Parts: sequence; structure tokens; C-alpha cells
Amino acid sequence: MGYEPNIPSGFREELESDKRDVADLWKDALKAYKGIVGFDLEKKFENVDAMISQGTKEMNNFHKFRHNEKKVDKLRSLFAANLDYLEQGTQQLLAAATPAFPPAAAIGTAVTYMLTACRQVSADYDVVVVFFEDMNSFLQRITILETRLPKYKAYENCLMDVFTSFLTMCGYAHKYIELGRFKKWISNLLSGEDSDLSDARKNMDVKLARLQNATEFAILSNTEELQKMSRELHVNQESHQAMLQEQMELMGNIRDTTESIRSDMTKLLKAFEEQQKKSRGEEQRNKLSGMEQDKPPSAKRIRNTLLTVEGEDREYRILKETMIDETCTWIFSEPQWSEWRGAQEPDLHRVLAVTGEAGTGKSHIGACVYDRLLKEAQGDDSKRTCAAHFYFREQDTHLSTMLYAVTSIIGQVVEQNSHICELINTQYLKDEVSTPDVYQWVQLFRKLLGPAFSKESKNCLLIMLDGIDELSSPSDLTQLLEIIKESDLKISVVLTGRKTLLSSIPESIKTLEIQVDKQKQLSDLKALIWNRLSTLDSLRSFSRYVKQRIADKVEESSPNMLYAQHLLVQLNALRREGAVLKRLSQPLPTDLHEIYDISLKDCNKRTGLSRQHLVLQLLHWTAFSFRPLVLDEVTCLLRYMLNDPDFDLEEIPEPFSRFIRVGDPGFEAEARAKLESEESWIDSVESLEKSQDFTSPDVVYNDGSLPVKFRERSMRSFFKEGAKTDGGLRWSASEANRQMFLDCAKFVRVTYPNQVVIETGLRAYGTQFVMHHLRLINLEEHSVEEQVEVMEAFATMMYGSADYARMSEWQDVDYKEIFTEATLHKLSQWAKLLNTESSSNLSPLATQACEELAENPHKCVVQLARRHIARLYCAADLSAATTSFSAFCEAMELSQLDSLLASQASKNFKSELGHYDNNEPLSDEDAVLGVEDIFDDIKMDATAYRAVATLLLSFKHKKPAAKTCKKAINLSETPLDKVKSLELMARIQLKKGEAENANKLAAECEEFFGDETVPLSLRQSVYVVRARCGVVLEKYAAAAKFYKRSRLVDPATLTAGNILEEELDIFSEQGDMKSYIDTLKTWSPLERLTWMAWKYEDSAKDRHSELRDAAIETNEKDFVIQMYQDSIRYLDNVNASAPLRCDLAQAYMEVCDNLEETRKALDEVLSSNSAGWPYAVTEEYPDTVLERAICMQTDVLYAIFSQSADYGVKAELLGAVEGLLTRPLALDVPPQSDTYLIHRRLVLARMYLKMGPASKFQSSLQGVIDACLDALGDTVGWNDGLNLTYLAVALTILGEAVGDGERLPRVARVLASGIFSRLDPATRQDDSEGEGDSESESESESDDDENWNNSEYSGSSAGSSSGSDDETAPDDEGDLDKPYFVETSCEGACKPVVEFAWWGGRVAYQCVICDSGFLCEQCHEKRQADNRGEKPLDSRQYCGKDHRYLKLPVEGWGGVKDGKLMMEGEEPIEFKEFLRRLRDEICKEAWESFWRG
Repeated sequence: MGYEPNIPSGFREELESDKRDVADLWKDALKAYKGIVGFDLEKKFENVDAMISQGTKEMNNFHKFRHNEKKVDKLRSLFAANLDYLEQGTQQLLAAATPAFPPAAAIGTAVTYMLTACRQVSADYDVVVVFFEDMNSFLQRITILETRLPKYKAYENCLMDVFTSFLTMCGYAHKYIELGRFKKWISNLLSGEDSDLSDARKNMDVKLARLQNATEFAILSNTEELQKMSRELHVNQESHQAMLQEQMELMGNIRDTTESIRSDMTKLLKAFEEQQKKSRGEEQRNKLSGMEQDKPPSAKRIRNTLLTVEGEDREYRILKETMIDETCTWIFSEPQWSEWRGAQEPDLHRVLAVTGEAGTGKSHIGACVYDRLLKEAQGDDSKRTCAAHFYFREQDTHLSTMLYAVTSIIGQVVEQNSHICELINTQYLKDEVSTPDVYQWVQLFRKLLGPAFSKESKNCLLIMLDGIDELSSPSDLTQLLEIIKESDLKISVVLTGRKTLLSSIPESIKTLEIQVDKQKQLSDLKALIWNRLSTLDSLRSFSRYVKQRIADKVEESSPNMLYAQHLLVQLNALRREGAVLKRLSQPLPTDLHEIYDISLKDCNKRTGLSRQHLVLQLLHWTAFSFRPLVLDEVTCLLRYMLNDPDFDLEEIPEPFSRFIRVGDPGFEAEARAKLESEESWIDSVESLEKSQDFTSPDVVYNDGSLPVKFRERSMRSFFKEGAKTDGGLRWSASEANRQMFLDCAKFVRVTYPNQVVIETGLRAYGTQFVMHHLRLINLEEHSVEEQVEVMEAFATMMYGSADYARMSEWQDVDYKEIFTEATLHKLSQWAKLLNTESSSNLSPLATQACEELAENPHKCVVQLARRHIARLYCAADLSAATTSFSAFCEAMELSQLDSLLASQASKNFKSELGHYDNNEPLSDEDAVLGVEDIFDDIKMDATAYRAVATLLLSFKHKKPAAKTCKKAINLSETPLDKVKSLELMARIQLKKGEAENANKLAAECEEFFGDETVPLSLRQSVYVVRARCGVVLEKYAAAAKFYKRSRLVDPATLTAGNILEEELDIFSEQGDMKSYIDTLKTWSPLERLTWMAWKYEDSAKDRHSELRDAAIETNEKDFVIQMYQDSIRYLDNVNASAPLRCDLAQAYMEVCDNLEETRKALDEVLSSNSAGWPYAVTEEYPDTVLERAICMQTDVLYAIFSQSADYGVKAELLGAVEGLLTRPLALDVPPQSDTYLIHRRLVLARMYLKMGPASKFQSSLQGVIDACLDALGDTVGWNDGLNLTYLAVALTILGEAVGDGERLPRVARVLASGIFSRLDPATRQDDSEGEGDSESESESESDDDENWNNSEYSGSSAGSSSGSDDETAPDDEGDLDKPYFVETSCEGACKPVVEFAWWGGRVAYQCVICDSGFLCEQCHEKRQADNRGEKPLDSRQYCGKDHRYLKLPVEGWGGVKDGKLMMEGEEPIEFKEFLRRLRDEICKEAWESFWRG
């Protein structure tokens, strides 16, 4: 049947009457596009390839699928295809449209702009793909029709209509993207709803239908061509509809899955937040994306390792934006500048101080100096010079300390110079530089910058430090300059500050000084004056005569630059020439403070009478607060003062227009850019619950967290230094602190008397600083009424309410920092009010406070101790009890009442109390014994006895805990109280080893479960106790039943990881792996993830090894792999899946024996990004994950390399191993130590031996040998075992290369035999001291009953160990190191795991191929039997097939004694001498043999 075209009637007449010009149509389309998006399309790309290149670059920056090559390739293909279709479809229009910007180029540019917008708003990948696939289908139809159109004007107009509608649609798409409504348009497109963008899309369809009608009309006589065209269009339409349907289903699934995951992840992360009370630093790693390409790739690694310096370049940008061109350059003509720049010898000046009064523009000069230094550095042909700058600001935590200054300088240096960046990277990876050093600026400076700019180095560093007088610790500057001088570092420094700057620099530091004065700045002053005369809105319209009069007067009167700026602004406000001339004829302000005083008076006059005091409070709070308040806090402060919850800051515009600003110029945009550039939309537990807010673009513009500060730093000193006591507009320091103390005393209340609820940050400020403000009040400056007001507020806070104690616990306040000797002395002065006329005005409460303070100021802290003990008695759980107990102990110590606590402890439990020395503070372990009945007037009930018993149990006081809990049971009356007390007693009995009694007590609890007041969480705890009793009593079936009940009793609450672990331990300890897997199957995916991630750092290795063993034993490989994939899917939502991906990779390798899948999983880990903070949920550190991934991937790639017989494949694998350290994760974070990367270097050496060149094999292998020998000769002891092993492997490889079958292998075995020996008696002393502290801390933490998982009850075994407490170290192995440092486990599949801390007559085998190849004798034999084909492994795969091993220890091994190597039948030799011979003789001879012949 033939094709029948459907051409509307009258269509021919419509075509003939179309007289429009195609060029005009296109101009109108471009104009309409600008009307939609707000900007013109500009020709930016020379050709299609340039568009594709830019588009691909934008795709690679999409944070949602960065480094996912498949997704980028798909979108790139669609993008390129669309551009190709545009080229084809617009061929007829090239001559007709504007030649300068034809349709294909314009539309291609518009689409490229869209990609940029998508990246900036983080558009979803799936939404972008739907758009491009829709456009692809549309453009295909155009090309089908365009090729059949005759070249007539009417037809060209039809074609142009299509492309104009396409451009309009692109405009609306761009607009929707920027408004965050792009995804909504896709939904509208799929569901058929209306919107501007959908209407534009429908208009395209209408225009395309018209084009189709025109085409059909043009070829009406050619039936065959009509049918062919129809078929092509039909196929296109079907494909398009299928795509839309598929995307509708996909997006529905994504929406459902996302909602489910968000809900589950919220529960999961809440649970982990309760279990893991680890603090997280503020997270952000803000960098300007435009500069990233110019920075060395590894610079980000150093940046992420060091602390984040928030706003480090903000001050510089502000200065540059406000600097007038060609000013501040006079300083470079000063003789001191030339002398300073020429000072390259050690005895010459390396320090230049630029000093001047406030307002002279020193910071602008500093920025100009930095620009000059940076230009010099960039112009240095040797690329050996770097320039850095830092701007100290006293009210900004990140800009007030030397630590952040040095951190910022290091960051700038590594980003400027790739050579120095690599040098610092290498230096950081040395084992002498440990992670804690990043918090010590001296260590950072000495160990990172010192070697980079040493006197032997050719490198040079130029530093500009501005605002030295705002450095929090001036002595730090002295120390910095002394380090530079003593070490003779090639570092020169420019300092800017007040005239007192030189007094802080020791005379031994030769310093040049440039004083900033008006005469030197005269040209700059003139430039400033004329700039403002040309730009200020009123002054710029004045006549030349008046401008000249103003310029002359301002130049004559201004003592400095800032004065001139303010005076000109004041004159501009007069607006009339006559008024300005009149003002100039009058006396002008004498200095900057007088300028400010005029502004303050004018601000006060222009503010309503009812708001004047409010403005003064705001200004003085801004000046005297110990930290800057943010906008939300300021708003809340003012609302509270007015008792008006609806007050808005817009009601008092004057202070904000004259004195105060919110944030910094450009800071809001910076904050938004930082949010948009975050790799993950969630990267912490805290932010997860707030994630829904980020669905709206408006949230980014919320400025409530921006700091409120003075417009100029000198304004703060105006209020602080020039304050008066005469009741003027400026308060004295004492009055300001008095007012702030009164406010803070109100903020610490839990309940408030007025309508305004205090903002959390303001409450935190009040709690932390209320006593600081009290200490700064000068009693003599104030009237009787004011003194009484302060004392009443203090008495109410300390004596009349428990709120301050409660808030102190919430803020974890350190009382020792608050109630210092200075504070207590000040309180004793306030007590003298009793002897003045003020005493008659004091309330009874205030009188009591004064009396106690007069007797002993420490007594006020007793009141806090009483409040804390009362709160402890009401604690609902161990966490709350511990918080109150810690605060109570601190208060008792400050109150000097330790003896009272010791006396009560002796009275309560004399037999448990250890020795107490009156001269030493009572330990917490002893203090807890005195908590019961410490104050006679504070009575205890059942809740109180339970709280105390819980605390006693946490400190291992089992008998006292039982005795105390019994009192709680006796006082319990309600079902809820009885269950709580019985459950606690059951736990205590279980700890005492009385499982039968514990089980009976827990069973009694179940009798009250019918009462609805017993919560599900408490029932869960009872079931857990019964399950634990079952384990101890070896009633495993019953234990499993109760663990299952504990999980099911409260489905809405996530079961804790330790409970899940205990449930599985029942089966693993019995070897019942089928039940182990069956139990895992009954858990939800979220519970499985909880178990897999619980205590990941400590337990993950054994846990996941056991899981892989279970997968092999039960043949449940698919289930285990799916379990990992499900968990990873959850963690991907918080960008935290890397640790579990490593476990998945290990499962692929050991369970599935699938190297390709292993490689793929590890590739995803190495392609991920990190800001350096621990991963959410697992709390694993990225550097640990990096080391693991690199070592595993190295082994995987080498295994594939060994199996391949294809040169091309081998070459590709060699390149992959070489490039591991340039993968994204490796560029983001450094490993903990270079030691952990040596295995990769060994594998590279093997590859070079195979692939060549031989010279590269030698340099690579000798590099490893040298690194190991250097490490064995340093002062660090922890890495000796690793370096001995790696050195042994390196010698084995060298022996294989030279055909040495005896000497080198024996030396290798000797070295590897020493892994348990202390090679140098001088090493590890510091480590040994740290070990004790670590054990003490872990003991206290592990006894937390809420994290109960002791092997005593769970039945878990540590395996067979040669270093356990019940074994004695042999005396024939020399000086053995402590097991804590050297204990090594077999990496096979033995059960229990065999562990070594010495040889003890046993044998082990060290693999010389893979990184995880230390095997016990049994595992080695099983591996060999499998290699020989005698018996396959009945466990997971370990080590590798046909690997080679060193048998350890070597025959005749006698260890290392007093630093000497002891071998049977040989003379002792100093171990260091042994290493010297190895380097200078053995290796040298081996290489000669290698090259000979």
C-alpha cells in the first residue's frame, strides 16, 4: 500500500505568500534568545571541534560523574552527533543567514553554554542525557527532511523557523538550568504537563511538522521518495518514544531509590553518630577553579593533608578590588627596598618592616609588594623562586595564628612551583614527618619549608606578612625569624604593621624599616582624591573649580589615606557644591578617630530615638566580642534586646551603611562557588539531615552564617581604644563588658522570659565567654546600681539556677580556662560589695553569693559541682552520666574539695579505694566511688542509683556497681523503673561472670513487657543481655533466638554494629558458616552495611576475611558480592564507598579469582576524589585506602602482566603501574609514608627487568635498596620491619637478575629474619612511652558497656600468637622489640590466625612477589600443594599461584643483640656495618656482574 501524505489544505497558498526574509528571521531569533537568558550569543568557537572540546571539558567537570569515562563518552557522543546534525541541517541556510554567525555555530554555542550552566548548578547526568537524546532525535528528523527540500525561499523560511524555535528552546533550557528547574522540565516533557520550556518544545514540534508538510509537498510526485522518507521518520519517531518511555521508568526508579536510600542513610548515619563520638574538623577545601590547571597535580595532595585555611586569599582580593592603579609603587624606589632585595648573604638583612599609623594603607602596600614579588618569581628563568603572602586578622580564627600562616604559605609554594612541590611531597612522606606535625607550625616550617629553601638549595622564598600587630601570639614572629636566621634559610620576609612592630623583633635579627608617611604617599593621596572625585555619585558632577578646591583642601588636611577616603565620602553626602564649599571653609576633623566620631554622631542622629541604644549595643558587641558574631546571631541578639521576634535589621540601616558590613566584598559569591564545587552533596553525618535544603538554589544565598564585622579594622580600635567613661556614645571597655556580661548571663538560660528564643550560636557564646566579660569589668567605674545589677545577674546564674551548669556540659566547657586565678581574684573584689553602700540593695541570693566569695572565691564553683551531681543523678544513660561526672570532677578539683570526695569514696567503698595522695588530684577511677551521697541535701532515687551504678560499672567497679544497683531495684516502683534497674543489674552480673543470675534477672524484665511505658529500646537491651548470657552459658540456639528478637523488636531503629557482630560470632566460633550466611540473609541491606562498617579501622580486616571464607565454604559467592554492591550503593550517596570497594575488590580476587573485576573495582577507588577527611560511616582515612588500593592494584596488574604473552598488553600494564601515583585519589591525598609505596617500586623493577631498558631496571631497583638502607639507618624504628622485608625482596630480585643463587638470597633471608628484632637500642623510646598512654586510653574506652563486645563473652579468639601475655619470649633471638610494634599475622587462611612476635622455633615464608605474602608453614604447604596440582585450596585464594618465597628464619639466626648481628658460627658484626657492606660491596659487585659480558 502506498504512502499517503497528509498535507493541510491551503498549504500551497501559505507557502507562496511567505515573503519573510530568512536573515531577518535569524536576527529576531538571536534577539529573542537574549531576551530569555539576558546575554548575547558571542562567537567563541572557530569550528565544531572546538565546541566538542569545550563541551567535553565541561562534562569532565560535572561533579556527579567526574572520572566516569563511560558516562562522559556517552554524553560526548550525543553532543558531537547533535553538532553534526546541525551542520547537515543548516546547509541551505548558510548563504541566506548572517554569515558572521550562522545558525549551526550559534546553536552549537548555545548548547555549549548550557553544558557550562549544567556544571555550575550540578545538574543530574540522567537529566542532561534525556535532553540531548531528545534533541538528537529532533535533529535527525530535520536532516531527513532538509536533504529533500528544494532551494526556494519559502522552504528556507520553513527550515529557518525550525531552527529559530530550536534556539528559543535552548534559551529556555538554559534559563531553567540556572533556576534549578531543569529536572522538572524533563518530568513535564515525560508527563505532558505545561511550562515555558515545554511550550517551546511543543512549538518545535509544530515547526517541524510544517517543515515535513513542505517537504512532502515538494516531492509529492515522487512516491518512492515519499515512502522512503516516511519510513525514516517512522523509525525515528518510534526510537524517540521508546527513549522517552525508558527515561520515564528510569527516573521513576531513581526517584524511588533515592528516597529510600536517603531515609535509610539517615537512620544509618544517626546510629553511627551515636556509636562514634569522633569530632570532625570543619570541612572545606576551597580553591579557585580557574587556576587549577596551572598548579602541579600533586599540590592538591599537600593542600588536603594540611589544615584548611578558610578565606586565606579573601583579604588579598578585597585589597586588589579597592586599590587604585599605579599606587603604592613608591615603596620600590626606597633605598631600603633595594638593599633588602640585594641581601642574599647570610650576614645581610633578610627582613624588611613597613611601618605606619592606622589608615596609612599598609595592607594595600603589602598587596602591592606581593604582586611585585610574585612577578619576580614568575619571571625567574630558573624557576627556583616562589612568593607567598598572608594577612593576619585578629578576629578571624583562620587568619590570626602563625600555624595557619605557615600552612597557607606551604600551600602557595606547592601550587606555584612543580619542582618544589615534588620536593615537599617527598619530604612529607619521610617517616620523620608524622601526621600530628600539621598542627605544629614550627615542625611544618622546619621539616617542609626548611629543606626546600635550605642554604644548600638553589630555591628562594619571598614572603609578605601583613598586619603583624594582629597576630595572636607575637612571640611566634620572633621564633619564625630566628629559625630563618639560625638555619640560614633562603627566605626573605616583608612585614607590615604599626610603628610598634620593630619592638617585637629581636635586635639579633637585622631588619630594615620603611616608614609610611604622608610625604612619601603624596602622589598616592592625590590619585585617591581624584579617583573619588571622578567616581562618587555627587562629586563627579561638580564643576572643575569645585573639584579643584576639594582636592586642595583634602590633600592639605588629610594625615593619611583612610582619612581622605572618609572625608570625601562625607563631602559627597552633602550633594550640593555650595554646601561642600561651606564645609571646606570650616575646621575639619583633626584625625581619623574624629572622622569616625562625626559619623557615629550622625548615625545616632539619623536613628530613631527608640533604636539608638540598640545601635550602640550592636556597635559595642561588634567591637568587644571575643569572636565575630554571624548575621543570624546578630539578628537574634537585637530581637532579644527588643523582645520583638519580628524585628528586621532593615529597620536600622545607618550602622550598616557607615560602620558594619555582613561578610566581605565578594565573599557571598565565594561561599556559593564553594558549595557548588563540593564533590559530594553530602560529606558528613551532620550535613546529611540537612541535605533536603540543598534541593533549592535559594539556600545557597542564605547569608545567615556570614560574619558581621566593621568595615575597617581601625573602626574597631576606635571603639575599643578611644572609649570614654562620661556616658557618651562610646562606652568604656568596662561598661561594654558589663553590658555584654548581663546579656550573656541571660543567654545561658535554658528557658527565656520573653518571646524570642536565643539562637544556638549565641547561647554557645554566652556559655563560653560570660565569665571572661565579668573579669574585664572595672568595679570602681560603675555606680551602685550598676554594681548591684552585675552581682544579681552573677548570683542568679551561679546560685539560683542550674542552667549554666547544663549549658557548660552541652558546650564541654573547660572550667580551668574560665575560673582562672584572675577570674577568682576579680570575684573576691566583687565580694567587697558587702562592705559598701551597695549591700543594702542586694537580694538574699546575691548576699549569699558575696558572703561565700568573701570567704573563699572557689566556693562559687562548688555550686556548679552541686548542679552537675544533680544532673548526674537524673542521667538517662551512660553518655549523659559521663558528661555530668566529668564536669563534676573538674568543678570539685577547682573547688579544692578533692579531700571531701576521697572521704566519701572511703565511706562508700573503702575496700575499692586505692591510695590517695592529698597533693594529687583524685583520679576519675577513684572519684566515681565518692559520687553516691556526696552532698547530704541532694537526695537519691532509683534513677540516681542507676546512673551511679552505670558509671561504676564503666570504671570496672563491679561489686560497688552491684551494691548501688541493688538500691535502685529496692526503690523502683513503676514497671519502667523496675525493668531499667533489673536490666542494669543483669549487665552487672554478667560482667561479674554470673551469667545464670544475669539471665534470671533479664527474664524477670520480660514480665513487665506488657506495660506500654517500657520502650522498645529497653526491650531490645534486655534481649541482648539474654543473648549474651546464652553465649557465656554455651546455649547458642537460645542466644541466636534472643539476638534475632533484639533486632526485630524495634524495626524502626537500626541495630548497633556490635550487637550484629555478636550475633554472627555465635556461628563463626562454632564453625557453622551456613548459619552465618543464612543470618546475614535475614538482615536488611542497611543492617549488613552497619555490620560491615562498624569499627572499621580496628576490625574490618578480620571481619571481611571471615566473610570471604564463609563465601567459599558455603558457595555463596554471588550473595556476598551482591552484599558488597548493595552497601556500596548506599555509600555512593555520601561519596564514602572507597573502603568497601577495596573489600569488594579483595572478594573478587580471593573468592571469585577474577582479576579483571578486581582491577575494575580498584580503578573506581583510585578514580575517586577526597578532600582528606575520613570517609563517612566507616571513618576510614583516605590515605589508608590509597595505600591499600595502590598495593592491591599493583599486585593485580603484575599478575595479569605475568600471565600475558602479548607485548602490547604488557606495555599497557607497565604504564598502568607507573601511573598509579597520578590517579585522582593519589593526587588528592598522600599516603601515610613513602614506605608503604615501596612494593609498587619493586614490581616496577620486575617489569623493567622483563620489558627493559636494563638501565631503568637498575635505577629503579637500586632506588629501592637505597631507600630501605636509608630508612634502616634513621632514628625512626616503627618502619624497620617493613624496610627489612622490602630490602630482602629487592636483593632477591637482584639475585635472580644476576643468577646469584646463594649469596644474595642468603643475605635476603638474614635481613627478613630480623623483622622482630630491635636493630638499634636507641630507637623506639618515644614510641614505647606512647604505647602506655594508648593502652590506658583504650582500656577506659573499651569498657564502655554500651559498646560491649569483650571476647570474654563473645567467644572470639585472637588466634595463635607468639606474643600473647601467657607466653615468654625466647632468649636466643637477641633484643626483641615489643610485640605491640612488630607482631605479624599469617596472611593465609589459617584458623585461628597464626601470629608471630618472635620465631620461637617456628618457620614462616615471605613471598617475594606480592605484598600480602607472609605465610605460616601450614598455609605455605597448602599453597604449594595447590601449585603442584595435588590438592586445590579449600579456602579463599591467598598469595598467588607459583609465587616464590624466602624461608624464615635463616639457619643459625641468633637475632640482633646490642646492635650486633648474631649468627651461629660467625663473629658478631655491628648491624650498621652489615648494612654498609651490603651497600658498598655486595650490591656494587652484583651490579658489576649484571652488566658484565
